[in-house]
Amino acid sequence: MIGRLGGLAKGIDDPNYRRALAILFFFALFFSFISFALPIYLSSIGLNGYEIGVLVSLYAIASIFVTFPTGVINDKWTIRLTMVAGIMMLTVFLFSLSLLDSFVIFLPLFFIGGLGYNLSDVSLRTLVYKTKTQDSEGRKFGAYNLVKFISSSFGLLAGGIMAYLIGFKAGFIIIGLVYICLIPFASFKSHSKYKIRLSDYKKDVVNIRVLSLGVVMFLNALHWGAENTSFGMFLRTNLGLDMLMVGMFTAFSLPFLGIMAYVFGKRIDAGKNSVKWILFFGLLMSGLSFILQTIPVPWFSFLTRITHEAGDGMYNIAIFFWISKLFGVERVGGGSSIMFTLALLGQIAGSLVFGPIGQLMGYHVPMIVSGITTIISAFLLLAFVKIFKISEK
Repeated sequence: MIGRLGGLAKGIDDPNYRRALAILFFFALFFSFISFALPIYLSSIGLNGYEIGVLVSLYAIASIFVTFPTGVINDKWTIRLTMVAGIMMLTVFLFSLSLLDSFVIFLPLFFIGGLGYNLSDVSLRTLVYKTKTQDSEGRKFGAYNLVKFISSSFGLLAGGIMAYLIGFKAGFIIIGLVYICLIPFASFKSHSKYKIRLSDYKKDVVNIRVLSLGVVMFLNALHWGAENTSFGMFLRTNLGLDMLMVGMFTAFSLPFLGIMAYVFGKRIDAGKNSVKWILFFGLLMSGLSFILQTIPVPWFSFLTRITHEAGDGMYNIAIFFWISKLFGVERVGGGSSIMFTLALLGQIAGSLVFGPIGQLMGYHVPMIVSGITTIISAFLLLAFVKIFKISEK
């Protein structure tokens, strides 16, 4: 498994990177199942919509508290220990989820689960950033995205089958056991440690290159909030799809995100495309396609979903590459975590704004509005680059 996944990043000899891809495969595979299963499972044990919303929000909000500190710990001390701690927290969360059914007890458990996932996710991402390459930076980030989203697609398809055959509780226990088995693979060799002060991160962030990209990331992330609150309901209500078709709609379009990230990562390495233009056209394609998805014709909506995911893939590879140039290797863990926290805040803001709008005005409205904000972010990017003479190098 490690060898095959590592083969996606030919020319990158770091064994830590191959281990990271192997762990990422299983994490993305099972996390997509957990995300799919949680609302259904919680409803099946008697929790109401308000309680489910609170628990899912706690799971997401936990990332705000842990993302930047994890990146700093990764920079100054260790990646392995935060990775192992994250796995253990997720295992406790999953085992408890299968044994308990109290909303009050679930409150701290979901926070622990959110902490565990983000400890692991940030650690893996930091390790990828710190992996040294000669001329394969784009391939490195592309392989990361390809593995993550192909695996997530498999998880969406396999999750429904597993839940049908063995039930949610048994599924959570099995996933928890698999996570424990991943701990030996998290024995990453130590990377170079640096003497870093928190004020160093402040100096990194308070400059126009970083702030400009942060604005673009925040605005684009608003559409993720619309996806969380309105996209699934749009498929059910406006397109009339059943749950099986909703899962297939998402699962069969998601791989295009990873594929496009990998393809354009290699094109960056070959000098065939500018990161700036990949980011611009990715945002433009993503936003326009998200708007066109609201046309209530299932086959057309699916095709535009594919182009939307392709645009997100171009966005992802460009963002990963650009962030790697904004921060030195000694502070890229904390620096990248700040940037992705800005995107997370945009996603949360989008969820808070577009949830009520979708319910009151129709689930297509948040998709149209957030698609427009993504298109605006594309042209803001060009404006920032021209006005402030920002380079992606």
